[in-house]
Amino acid sequence: MPDGQNSVQFVAFDMNEHQWRLEVSIRNEGRYSKPWLNGEWDDYVHQKGLKKGDKVILTMQEEENGERKYRIRAERKHYGFWYSIDDQQ
Repeated sequence: MPDGQNSVQFVAFDMNEHQWRLEVSIRNEGRYSKPWLNGEWDDYVHQKGLKKGDKVILTMQEEENGERKYRIRAERKHYGFWYSIDDQQ
């Protein structure tokens, strides 16, 4: 996160190439800094049908031209194996 800022906005693409405008912020209050997601996060959770215990993975890849591309995917554990929720849609 850039110095002096407590939030960063970015666009992440899911496995279906849908764009999600997200913002990650760090709380300035309390004993510990805690990150949280804003932006279209609630829409992402609703569309993917996320439940407690599901896993969300955010990755960043730097392209040859220096541009950063963010990816987001969700996984659910079923009988001990993690599988992509995006594959089910």
